[in-house]
Amino acid sequence: MHSTVVSKTNGAKRSVPAITPEEALEILASAINYCRQAGMLVQAGNVNGKLALTIDGAYIDRAGKEARFVAGTPPPEVLVQPPGDVLVHESETEEEHSQCTAL
Repeated sequence: MHSTVVSKTNGAKRSVPAITPEEALEILASAINYCRQAGMLVQAGNVNGKLALTIDGAYIDRAGKEARFVAGTPPPEVLVQPPGDVLVHESETEEEHSQCTAL
């Protein structure tokens, strides 16, 4: 069952179908496969009833208000960061920068 989210674009309201948890997990599985195709080691497991992922060859840069995924080895100052809610943006353009995905 889909719910609907109301979005404003240029002052006009439009209905956008909300994504279901199952659809979101399908997208996540696809993204994991892309990471594997790029040579990244992706491991998953259940920790305290929650899905936990690790991706060798990537890290989260939380330098600004929003975080971003970065390919490569993290600098020493970000080697250990506790998990938490972050906003991750997928693009560097100013317009797309405002459309962030909560993780």
